[in-house]
Amino acid sequence: MGDQLAVEQSPADAWKGYLGASTNCTKYVDKFFLSSSELPLIIAIDNFDYVFQYPNIAADFCGLLRGWFEKVNTSKVWGKLRQIIVYSQEDYATLNINQSPFNVGLPIELGELEPAAVIALSQAYGLEWTEAEISQLMAMIGGHPSLVQLAIEQVLHHQLTLEELLRTAPTEEGIYQRHLYDRLQQLEANPDLLAAMATVVRAEGLTRLGSREAFKLDSMGLIKRRGNDLDARCDLYRLYFRDRLQ
Repeated sequence: MGDQLAVEQSPADAWKGYLGASTNCTKYVDKFFLSSSELPLIIAIDNFDYVFQYPNIAADFCGLLRGWFEKVNTSKVWGKLRQIIVYSQEDYATLNINQSPFNVGLPIELGELEPAAVIALSQAYGLEWTEAEISQLMAMIGGHPSLVQLAIEQVLHHQLTLEELLRTAPTEEGIYQRHLYDRLQQLEANPDLLAAMATVVRAEGLTRLGSREAFKLDSMGLIKRRGNDLDARCDLYRLYFRDRLQ
């Protein structure tokens, strides 16, 4: 940060080992980046969810950023700080969100692609899918941007027909094998969520869950809400997990 802001600094002199990393970092940002300038400071972090791959620092780092957010409301100096954090919610299955910076501030959620957007995207790649074929694809995978992109790439570059893609999609033979396996692993690490997902995919129609389980499954992108009721987000999850969670 100091290099980017061209701020003269001396980490070795300012860092006091007995205070701990979070306290030192907070004092450092206060002294060198906020107190030394009248300009506002914006910290933007992309792909923040990668931090969760390092559990030895993730909790402290999340708590650090949350503490900075709360200081904005109580300190004139810290009132100059803004944070933009871009992340995936898929790790909510194992994350304690009460210790994270994610349930404060202004959330901006990216929604699914609408059918018109999927049609435009496929046409941009030179695919001449009909509206009926687009409807079949979206029934299987919804409007999940990366799943749609993967489908287009596989059909374009791997001589895979849309019919074959749809037939194998909810299986470990299909192009979404890794995507599905990763989510199965997340569920198996949390027995309560595993049981909740089993309830959803086995239901003949809509169902209901506890608020905690519903929130986490929704954050993982596995279900969708219809009022107070719930359903699998798309056939990809319904069919795959119905088979695997028997």
